[in-house]
Amino acid sequence: MRHILTVERMTALASLVRRTAILVLLLLFAAGVQAAARVYPLEAVQPGLRGTAKTVVRGTEIETFEVEFLGVMRDAGPAGDLILIRASGDVIDRTGGIAAGMSGSPVYIGDQLVGAIAYAYSLSDHRIGFVTPIRDMLEVLRMLEPDREAAPAVPADEPGATDGGPAAGPLAGTGEVSVREVILAESWQEAGELAREAPPGTMVFAPVRAPLLASGFSSRAFARLGEDLRAFNLVPVQAGGQAPPEAAAAPALEPGSAFGVQLVRGDVSLTSIGTVTYVEDDRFVGFGHSFLDRGPVDYVTTSAYIHYVVPSIDFPFKIGSVLEPVGALAQDRSAGVAGRIGQTPRMIPVTVSVQDLDRGVTRTTNFEVAADESFIVSLATSGALSALDRSLDRLGRGTARVVFRIEGEGMPKPLVRDNLYYSEADIAALSLLEFMEAVSLVVRNRFSPVELTRIQLTAQIEEARWTAHIERATPDRREVRPGETVRIEVQLRPYRSEPVREVIALTVPEDAAPGYVTVEVRGGGWGLRPPIEAEEDIVDDPEEVIGIVDDLERLIDEFVRRERNNEIVAEFYGRRSANFGETEAGDEAADDGAEEPAAVADLREEPPAGVSGWFERHAGGGWVVETRPTRYVILGSQIFDLYITGPEDAETAEDAEDGNDEADRPGEPGEKPVSSEGAGAED
Repeated sequence: MRHILTVERMTALASLVRRTAILVLLLLFAAGVQAAARVYPLEAVQPGLRGTAKTVVRGTEIETFEVEFLGVMRDAGPAGDLILIRASGDVIDRTGGIAAGMSGSPVYIGDQLVGAIAYAYSLSDHRIGFVTPIRDMLEVLRMLEPDREAAPAVPADEPGATDGGPAAGPLAGTGEVSVREVILAESWQEAGELAREAPPGTMVFAPVRAPLLASGFSSRAFARLGEDLRAFNLVPVQAGGQAPPEAAAAPALEPGSAFGVQLVRGDVSLTSIGTVTYVEDDRFVGFGHSFLDRGPVDYVTTSAYIHYVVPSIDFPFKIGSVLEPVGALAQDRSAGVAGRIGQTPRMIPVTVSVQDLDRGVTRTTNFEVAADESFIVSLATSGALSALDRSLDRLGRGTARVVFRIEGEGMPKPLVRDNLYYSEADIAALSLLEFMEAVSLVVRNRFSPVELTRIQLTAQIEEARWTAHIERATPDRREVRPGETVRIEVQLRPYRSEPVREVIALTVPEDAAPGYVTVEVRGGGWGLRPPIEAEEDIVDDPEEVIGIVDDLERLIDEFVRRERNNEIVAEFYGRRSANFGETEAGDEAADDGAEEPAAVADLREEPPAGVSGWFERHAGGGWVVETRPTRYVILGSQIFDLYITGPEDAETAEDAEDGNDEADRPGEPGEKPVSSEGAGAED
């Protein structure tokens, strides 16, 4: 929500209320309750007061800069009041103003904490900013221990307050600036757009967002990641990496020190850098605004090393590297973030191994992603795409065999999928299509919560084109009884090679109704599909592709067993005979005959066999499907008609043996056969 305030609404609290609040605090303190922090009362903040702030702009050394208080903006921020300030000094001169990454920098009057720098002025004077009062941030800190009695803050010894509030009109000390309206935007992008259109006297502020530093990502994986995170007002910056050797020792967190919040760590990394505002025992609070506004969270926090502050017309920003983990972020609220020191949250390990068959090179990428359902799919896919891009070091066509395995607590079995892909334009991206879908399927399933414990992906990729078109499909008979098998010879034409032949056996269920059916022989799976950038809708609800299932185990089974790109599929749609047993018995028989692929962690020597029987079955019938794996991505299709005989056909055959030549079976493909008596009458 955007906040718009006029100066006339920036009123100070009445002196009676102020004195009463201070008196209550003094009485509590005098009663022997020890204060956790020496806090300067917000009611005592007046234009013209001066203070100092702490932050890190190079390495891990904490430096100070000057702050001038310009006024208090009542209910200006998402958490309540904000304090308008102007920063100055050598540090600010070097950084070009308040920079992204300074969010959380503690601001003091003497030794008393006022709050944390949280918002800055976009596309103009970067020395002007907002401070989130520490009292609001301490409320976030107390959420870590809900049953703990809140300790009062020590009031200022010399508040220096007057009965009046901040004056309307020109900001105190700015001289040339006259403010009629203040707009608090939600993001840098929105702030920039509003600042260009704002009339004179309007100031547009945005959160001093902690820069989201990315390392190890390929250029397009980085771009895709930016699109996915845009909804959270996060803009990744391609930076980070390893800190210099002299920064190997991680300093303890203290007010003013830099710290990181990690969504991805390892060979690829995604970390937000901010500043610690206050530390109490094993707890800390920082930022002065939300990170993702997620409420309760569980993200790794680290100490951080700052390489440089990059000047910018929009916002200057810090470039840094993470050091060792120091704790866990537990709360992400409007007034700031809070966490515990010494605890390490759970992350999901991901391993991607890529073998470039053309160059004979194998590269393995290891990383971990935050166990947050909103980000697992995007982070795991972006990391895997980076691993493929960097391993191949090229874009373009190729054939890839990909096996992935997903494990987790709450899963009845691991999900393992093996498939072959070919792309003329982008084999690396296409190879991850089902991987992205599978992770989403497990994480967002509607049956039970799953805590992923490991994700593995192995890919063998070469530039050669391993595709084959179906040219002919010839059955060994055109007439078959229920329960019998028809063998279909399929002629394949591999790309720029001589034809090869495969045989697929299609068994007609014993409860199939008599009549003509049309058999289609085709390539399985998705065939040739666009890369993952064009497949956004597929992960919205992957269960829609599978159909109706009633538990997580069946959901996994159906995903694993569905057709693959390298399979020949023979299928027809038929009806069930009304005279054959019970429908449920037929269903169970079909289930018992289904063969399941074995779970593996590495590439299989041979693909698993296909499955046969009724598919998407229901009381009246369904699809009869048989598959056969090959070494090619199968393209194209052929059809032919098959006649399933019934009891009437047996009688017709007996009549023929008795010499009745006119008892030929009538009917056209797709029609029910008529009885021999009816046929004779028509003749």
